[in-house]
Amino acid sequence: RDLHSFPTRRSSDLLAGALSRPDVTADDRAWLAGLLALEARTGAIERSIVAEIVASGQIDASADKLQALDVLQADRRAMLRANETARARLASSAVAPAASLDRLREAASRAGIPVLLYWSTFTNVIAWYVGPDGSDVVNVFLPAAVLREKIGHVLDSSGGSLGRKPFDETAARELFLYLIAPFAKQLGSTAIKQIMIVPQGPLVQLPFEALMDPASGDFAIDRWAISYAPNATIAVAALERQNRPVRTVAALV
Repeated sequence: RDLHSFPTRRSSDLLAGALSRPDVTADDRAWLAGLLALEARTGAIERSIVAEIVASGQIDASADKLQALDVLQADRRAMLRANETARARLASSAVAPAASLDRLREAASRAGIPVLLYWSTFTNVIAWYVGPDGSDVVNVFLPAAVLREKIGHVLDSSGGSLGRKPFDETAARELFLYLIAPFAKQLGSTAIKQIMIVPQGPLVQLPFEALMDPASGDFAIDRWAISYAPNATIAVAALERQNRPVRTVAALV
């Protein structure tokens, strides 16, 4: 029921807080950079271990990778202990209370904006709908390599190609079926004008607006305004924030 870690609750929370504080020092930035580097290396080894287990069917991971993982985790704990003062100072006002499922559902209900959360594994994408009518989770078989390939097709044939390639409608339709269509019943109401996406992994790069409904041929952006949040806690904060009327608009072409 703790959704802040969907997708992650680590030093990135401290980094977000540091960037918004006027008293952050060069030493603070160097310390945070070191922590993030350790976590990136730890995550890479963890993913490699899982990939080996999935590929071989053997539960035991290689001893050298487990040893390297232990060393990195020990180094991270040591870094955290070595700078408790900065850690407490940055975390005290930076990290919001973790979002619960009930709180996210209440915020989505009041705003009338469903939230779609995604978690990518080596073999599956876990998609979670939280909205005014409750919540639902589906497990979609979509290996990470295939997911990255399809996202790449959408990106390469859209803005990244500067018009040199025709838009890959096949990939856009397939990703719609994988990621949005499982919640067609919940999202089918005409009262839903906006949705919020909490992506993770390769999905962070995906413009969900460009996905196409195979049944109608409509782009997602034709049906909903789409906003994004890096995790559920920030999604709750955004949904609970009071809407302010737009009084001026600046357009850059």
